[in-house]
Amino acid sequence: MIGFKIEGKGIKLSVASDAIHVIFALLAKESEEELSLHIRGSNDFFQEQLNWGSIKLEPGDKFHIMVEEIGEISKPKKKEFHEISEERLTEEVETYFALKQELEDANWI
Repeated sequence: MIGFKIEGKGIKLSVASDAIHVIFALLAKESEEELSLHIRGSNDFFQEQLNWGSIKLEPGDKFHIMVEEIGEISKPKKKEFHEISEERLTEEVETYFALKQELEDANWI
């Protein structure tokens, strides 16, 4: 699976999932600024949320991020599973068919 190798500030992670979020964040408060890096992912098929953690950043911190084939992902700090209810699944299927019909009526598909 394609993913990211992230190295910097003493960490070495290999992350991959259906969706990966590597977010560099700056939160400006009245008296200070907070810099952080958040690494998260999700696997929609399994309704799984992965969290490799957040790292506080300081000016001058450097990271090396490589896009590559990941054989084995680093163990997330937190992993949560969210079961989808039959009711929600039915709603999503109904929404899909309604949107599909709209596209067909507009001759877009």
